[in-house]
Amino acid sequence: MDGKKLRNLIISIALFALGWILPEMGSVTKEGIFILGTFISLIYAMASGVEAWYVLLLLLVFGFKNELNITTQLVPTVMGNYVVWFIIFTFWYMAGVQRSGFLDFITRKLLNLKISQKGPYWLMSLILVATYIAAALTQSGVAILFLMLAVLRGVKSQLDLKINHPWLVAVAVSVGLLSFVGGLFMPFNFSFYMYSLIVASTYNWAPSVNAVAYTLHQLIAGGAAIALMVAVTKFIIRPKIDFGKLAEIKLTGDGEEGKIKFDKAMGAVVATLVVLVVVIGLPSIIKDQTNAVYKFLSNANITAGFAFSCAILMFVKNKKGERCLDFGEVIQKATPWAMIIYIAAIIYIGDFISQPDYGVMAQVAVWCAPLGKLSPVLVISLLGLLAILLTNATNNIVVALLLAPIGFAAVGTTGPLAAAMVVMVVCGSLTTVALPSGGTSAIVLHTQKDLFTPGKLILHGYVMAIMYAIAYIVGFTITQGLY
Repeated sequence: MDGKKLRNLIISIALFALGWILPEMGSVTKEGIFILGTFISLIYAMASGVEAWYVLLLLLVFGFKNELNITTQLVPTVMGNYVVWFIIFTFWYMAGVQRSGFLDFITRKLLNLKISQKGPYWLMSLILVATYIAAALTQSGVAILFLMLAVLRGVKSQLDLKINHPWLVAVAVSVGLLSFVGGLFMPFNFSFYMYSLIVASTYNWAPSVNAVAYTLHQLIAGGAAIALMVAVTKFIIRPKIDFGKLAEIKLTGDGEEGKIKFDKAMGAVVATLVVLVVVIGLPSIIKDQTNAVYKFLSNANITAGFAFSCAILMFVKNKKGERCLDFGEVIQKATPWAMIIYIAAIIYIGDFISQPDYGVMAQVAVWCAPLGKLSPVLVISLLGLLAILLTNATNNIVVALLLAPIGFAAVGTTGPLAAAMVVMVVCGSLTTVALPSGGTSAIVLHTQKDLFTPGKLILHGYVMAIMYAIAYIVGFTITQGLY
């Protein structure tokens, strides 16, 4: 163990120990402080590259401290969580897509567009706009995210970019955000509809959101977010790279060397994308929840969609005669088990933070109480920002239910501002990218070990999340009178 790893290990242990010895603070119980210390220790350890044995040791201590049965409670809950299997299936799927050749085919098609060859920020804009539009039309953000990550891998290969290259990280994080928030574009999409109904039933709010205002709000926010993300990458992150090679990447004619033809393996990848869009997107447009198709797809859900897609790729060979997905090989050599263990533990501990018995979220509510004295428009804007920041660390519906009453106290439960506030809080609480405890897009990004390390992802993730929060506030400011 070198000096840097030893230092990071010591800091992680110190954070964990600090949470153990500190007394209760405000409404946060001593157990809540211990949980916070554990959570922060895990985040720091993952971001700084502390090896995974530390997670296992920390979980054992956590289990003993909370009198959890290691055999029947801790291990099955952490490693048997559906999220763990979702991560594993998506990683295998990604490996299969990469071996199919579909990655290179799509990348060369994209890079052959003239607008992409004008420079790195034109290319970034093209990727982000395509992500947002595709997610809005298909309502299948995860499938779009994987497709765009495949594009980025092709760009990385073509331009010989190294892991953690600032441009690559900035684009990947932005894609992660837009692939999910693009799915919120259509009025009363499944995610917003479900979460707003939970808020409505909890606080006796009448869910009457103006569809035109909602759509315009999302459209303005999406456009502003893309502009801000590109601007931050160009003027603040300022990656150094020669993108002159972009102009050199062209598709050659039929029969010439370098031509990539669409083949059976790539067709299988397209079939898996259709499967994912149907499984994930179709339930959101079926109104009758007693419908047999709705029940089947809802029970299958996203994890089964990826499992079935993996099965498809297992039986297809690429142009080299190799199976697109060899389970034995990918399990033994390519699955990032250490990262999976970290993510599973962070999600598990994050759930404790949301529980009312520990007082963590109650303390956040106390800190947010002074917001009620501000102007309604400012309150709603700040709640949107808080929702986007807090949801990365804990359960998204808890964040929405925590912040909504603060907004209702400022604007009431009727009228256009109440509707606008619910849109800001609910959509903000669904916007996650920095930490794997936040949601699906963040989980997927944290498995991309060949693109970036967790530390870079967390840093860029929060930067881009704040850019989206600003864009969302701009959209709200313009459309507030329409709600």
